[in-house]
Amino acid sequence: MSSYGAPFTTDLLRSESSADDPAESDIDSFPASYQNSGRKVKKPTDNLTEFLKTELVPSKLDPFGKHMWAIGGKHAAAPLNCQIAFGREIVLWEDVNLHLVWNSSSKIFIKPLPRYLLDKTFWQEQLSCVSKCSCDADLRLPDAIRRSSPAPPGAECLQKQLRRCALGFLYTYVCLIAYESDFAIAQEKHLLPLLNPSKNSQIKWDDWKRFSRQVLSQHSSKNVHPRFLRGELRLSRLNFFSRFTQFPLFTSYVRGWRGYGSLVRDNVTWLLTATVFVALVLTALQVGLATNQLKDNDAFMQFSYGFSIFAIVASVGAFIFIIVEVVYNIVKDNLRRSEQADLLNEALTSRGGRIKVKANTGSAQIPVASSSAPPTNQGMGSVVVV
Repeated sequence: MSSYGAPFTTDLLRSESSADDPAESDIDSFPASYQNSGRKVKKPTDNLTEFLKTELVPSKLDPFGKHMWAIGGKHAAAPLNCQIAFGREIVLWEDVNLHLVWNSSSKIFIKPLPRYLLDKTFWQEQLSCVSKCSCDADLRLPDAIRRSSPAPPGAECLQKQLRRCALGFLYTYVCLIAYESDFAIAQEKHLLPLLNPSKNSQIKWDDWKRFSRQVLSQHSSKNVHPRFLRGELRLSRLNFFSRFTQFPLFTSYVRGWRGYGSLVRDNVTWLLTATVFVALVLTALQVGLATNQLKDNDAFMQFSYGFSIFAIVASVGAFIFIIVEVVYNIVKDNLRRSEQADLLNEALTSRGGRIKVKANTGSAQIPVASSSAPPTNQGMGSVVVV
C-alpha cells in the first residue's frame, strides 16, 4: 500500500450540489479547540502536528503492548448492531485512547469519526510521507507539499506514524458500520460527521458503501497501528495492568470512582468474593480432617496447614493493600490540589487584594496588586477574596 494519498476515492463530504455551493467545500473540518497532553486548551491550527498526535495516536496504550493479548482479542470490532445486541450502551468519547473500550457497566466508548479523515486533500498534505522519505523510497511528493525533514534510514517519519493510526482508526469504522442498520445507529449516535452542519445534511448510505469497500481494498495489517488490529478492549483489564505494571503504581487507566468511599467499596467487593472461595476451601478441609480416611494423612495435613497460613496472610495482606492504595490516592490528590492552588495564586497575582486559597492541607493568604474580580473554585478547596 502506498504511503501517499487517501485510501479511498469516494468524497463523502461533497453532496450532489456541492459544486454549485462553494461554501460547502470550505467547511472547517477541525474542532473548535482541543486539550493537549498537558491539559492546555489550544486551537488545532496553532500546531497541527501536535493536534493530530493528540487526536489519532493511542500513546496511552503503548506501554501495554506485551499485555494486549489479555486485554483484547486480535480480531475486527463487532458491528454496531452487535454492540447493541450485546447490551452495550454506545457512549461518545473524543479520546482515541478510549476508542472501542468497554467497561463492566456495559458501556462502550467510541470516538466519533473526525471530518478531516474523510478529506482526500488532508490525507495528501498531512498524512503522507514527505519527499525523499525512506518510508516510501519509490514515491516522491511534489515540492509544494513538502512539510518537514524526511525520516532517517530505518525509521518512520511522523507522517507515516500518523498515517498508520489514521488508517487503523478508519478501519475500525469500516468494521463498525457494515450494514444499513449500523449506518442508521451511527447517524443516530452522531458518530459520523454531517455533510453540511449548517444544512444538517447527512452522508448517504450508498456513498458509505463505496467508501468502505475502497478502504477495505487498500487495507493491510502491516500498515496499521497494532492497537487497531484488535477490536474491543476491556477497561477492567486495562485498569488492572495499569495499576500493577505501570509507574506510579495504583494508577488506573481510567479512574472509575469519584470518591474514596467508592474506591474502598470496589476493592472490598473483590476481597469479599475471594473470601467466599477461601472459606469454602477451609470448610472442606475441616470436614476432611474430621474423617478417618484423611485425619491421619500427612500430605493432607500439610496441605491444610499451608492453606490455612496462606488464607491468614493473604487476607491481612489484601486489607493492608487496600489501605495503602487509599492513602496513596489521598496523598496524590492533595498534592495535585496544592499544585492547582499554586497555579491559581500565580494567575491571580496581578489582580490585587489578598487571595485566600484554602486547600485540603490548610489555607494561605497571599497579597496581590488588585482584586477587581473574584476567582473561581478550581476544585482544590475554597477560594476567598479578602
